[in-house]
Amino acid sequence: MVMNNRLLVPRKTPGLLDLVPGAAAAYSLRSLSNSYAGPVVTVRRSSDDAEEDFTAAEVSDGTLASFCGAGDGFVTQWYDQSANARHCYQTDGPKQPKCIVSGIPVTLEGRPAIQFFSASNTFLATVRDTTLQQPAHLFLLGRFVALNGLNTSPRGLFGRAYTGSGTYIRERTSDVNIGSSVAIYTGSVGYDTEPHLWNVMFNGASSFYRLDFITVAEGDAGSAGPEGAMFGSDAKISGRSSDSIISEAVLYGSASTDSQAIIEGNMAWSYSV
Repeated sequence: MVMNNRLLVPRKTPGLLDLVPGAAAAYSLRSLSNSYAGPVVTVRRSSDDAEEDFTAAEVSDGTLASFCGAGDGFVTQWYDQSANARHCYQTDGPKQPKCIVSGIPVTLEGRPAIQFFSASNTFLATVRDTTLQQPAHLFLLGRFVALNGLNTSPRGLFGRAYTGSGTYIRERTSDVNIGSSVAIYTGSVGYDTEPHLWNVMFNGASSFYRLDFITVAEGDAGSAGPEGAMFGSDAKISGRSSDSIISEAVLYGSASTDSQAIIEGNMAWSYSV
């Protein structure tokens, strides 16, 4: 009788970028790929301004919280987990968002997240990258913490990483406003304090906006590309940051409609949205 003595090693669950590779940029505090072993975030603690990198495992196992102690943890860099090194950063201390508030980790549906504050004009952004043009397909999981009901300056969840015309998801005049050079949607859908999964294709006349698996609007968003990514604001201008929490954002530099069900399903399942 021949015995099979092979060691059975549990198969790793594929990450989002394993299921749908080729992202232009990918940000999260969870691991998005089994091949990525680097840090997901750099955090500055309020007690002595010391900074340290943390992996997804160190975020979830309490290492990050222990580093911050009873104080705040400010995000100075959000690492791009794709192969493109489009890291988001904030070097201005007062404008850095938080992942730990008074010793308590920021969460969305129980999972680690990053919180942005309009009063401090907090945001994270890449450097300007003109290679990022339309089509650009964004998947973002987050929520508004407070709604400002502004009549003039919008407050963004996602925006352009420079001061010119570009892509955006923002609140304005008690509505959500989504588009690029042109708005493809302005309305109340998503304008609340619940977690949402945003799916926006910026692709000229073929642009569309989906929220929580449902197509809300289709139209022409104009031709401006993202040329980078900004989170927590829609522009590097004072007063444009939102009171919001963002857990994850993945940007594809192509029309990913054939794979959007897989991407939406993975993100929604991971955060119970």
